[in-house]
Amino acid sequence: MAPTTRKRAKTAATPDSAGADTGGTSHVVEEGSGCDDKIDNTFEDAFPDAQSDHDSDDSDYVANGRKKRKRKSDKGQKAKPKPLTAFEGPPPLPVGDLSDNEYARNEDATAAESDDDGLWSTSRRSNAAALAVAKENKVAPELSIQITGNGEAKTLISHNLATLLSNAGMTNLTLTLPAAFAGEKADSNMDNLANTTPGQKKKKKQRKKKSGFFKTLSPELRLRIYKQLSKLDKPIEFGKSDVSASAQFLRTCKQAHVEGREILYGENSFHFTRDTRTRGKFYDKVWKEIGYKDIRRFLQDIGPDNIACLKHISFQLTDAPDNRTRSVPGQITERRFVEDPHLQEIFRLIAANATLKTLALQFAGRAMVTQYDRRFLRALTEMKCYKLVIINQFFSSTHKCAYNLKDKLKQVMWVRDEKGNRVKLEEARKPVKMVYSVGPAAPFMVNWEVVR
Repeated sequence: MAPTTRKRAKTAATPDSAGADTGGTSHVVEEGSGCDDKIDNTFEDAFPDAQSDHDSDDSDYVANGRKKRKRKSDKGQKAKPKPLTAFEGPPPLPVGDLSDNEYARNEDATAAESDDDGLWSTSRRSNAAALAVAKENKVAPELSIQITGNGEAKTLISHNLATLLSNAGMTNLTLTLPAAFAGEKADSNMDNLANTTPGQKKKKKQRKKKSGFFKTLSPELRLRIYKQLSKLDKPIEFGKSDVSASAQFLRTCKQAHVEGREILYGENSFHFTRDTRTRGKFYDKVWKEIGYKDIRRFLQDIGPDNIACLKHISFQLTDAPDNRTRSVPGQITERRFVEDPHLQEIFRLIAANATLKTLALQFAGRAMVTQYDRRFLRALTEMKCYKLVIINQFFSSTHKCAYNLKDKLKQVMWVRDEKGNRVKLEEARKPVKMVYSVGPAAPFMVNWEVVR
């Protein structure tokens, strides 16, 4: 049976039905082609064209339909200030190892050195110390005086001081400075001049008012603070891994640095020994022994002013082990401490800047030190001390020295006055602890004597 189609019956447009379809809005739908145009016009305002305004800054949409970032007002654009980024410079280059070249050789001694050349002279002084004294005593070549009159007229008078003094009959001059007082420094004489202006006096009063709390303490209290922080109950031994004495307090101010370093370096004893560990770069085929390099670098780092504060030093001098330098040519000679240029430089640095109160020595090498080790003895005897100590036995190390060398060393190394007499210091109530006087060691393990 063929399918049949039923036609929908036409419904009349009534006001009630129109309101139901359009939500209460009366629309009359007419047949014909104009019907679609009326429907389009009816929903024209409901769906505005999003692409109608392509160049508008206030539009939230762009031509392709993606959402554009909203533009903030001038007030909203003020963001929080970015933190200042400090770019650090490149790290410092690693400190190069000290050179091992140019070892001193006793067999290369000149004819003058073979005849001692004044090695055992009691009046001999180190070259560096003599140059330092000559520089301090040098008279200024010119003396300039500036005179200012009431009308602010300036007059400059210059004199050749050396010629002026020589004409007066004063040729041999030695300038001496008064010894510094312990505690507070004396004020400058310029503060007492009568022609000081009121403005300058006011500035000086302000400077005195701005002095810190630490400066207001008495010298006795400051001295106790320095000793509490810097003085140790044991010697500072180089060659060990626990060598540490903090000097951070000395960085607080200049006054603490000047006063505190005398306690740190002068009230502690330093024991220098050979460091048998090896050190080198990763590409070195054979790593070399540290030896006395770190001691030399320590003295160079602290500088002459701090070296001058050193008062109590002991040396335990040993040769290098066999397994450290077996691959180096001339191994037997280079292992001896008397041929070590770093050790000789250490002696010269101390001799040029310091006068020691106590100097203890032990020659614990394989061979005996004799008077023919002239270059070593020349550098050693440049050091001056008030008390010379020989460590005969220090645990397994024994002192090896020629029998007549001890008397020669004391005659050259003792501090003497202008007449050539030995200068002695009074024994302190609480002497500084040296390495041989610390610890409950048996007498047969540690034995020393004061050279008299």
